[in-house]
Amino acid sequence: MRFGWLAAAACLLAGSAFADGMPIENGRFVGPVTVITLTKAQREQADKYWARIERWRKDPRGDFGGPTPRIALTPGQRAQLRRESGKAPRYFLFYETRFGETDCTCHAANNALRFSETQAEIPHEYLKSDAEVRKMEKEMRDA
Repeated sequence: MRFGWLAAAACLLAGSAFADGMPIENGRFVGPVTVITLTKAQREQADKYWARIERWRKDPRGDFGGPTPRIALTPGQRAQLRRESGKAPRYFLFYETRFGETDCTCHAANNALRFSETQAEIPHEYLKSDAEVRKMEKEMRDA
């Protein structure tokens, strides 16, 4: 588990140093995406995470609130994503691009970028199957 946090921190720092971030302009991903309307439960889960981040930014001595939330898509959202991209993983890591949050692209997989109160976009470029994500996470833990 410690390695995962170290890898994430290194990735974030490397992204800043080498501009290895996602192509985002004006809070929106540049490239093919599927735009989904968030359910109330999805919005609430993402809002709780963002509130923890905001508290940590005000007082960085404490825990920043844990990892980026993994949020499940509804069956309808998965069907839409499958139609538009050919893939439909169950879970996504949520980022609040409307507030400037992003991540580097090393080990990027299944990111949902929330650009408004009620909508998020899922970049097709970083889509992986659930099995591919499990394998990638295992490799990172075992490294």
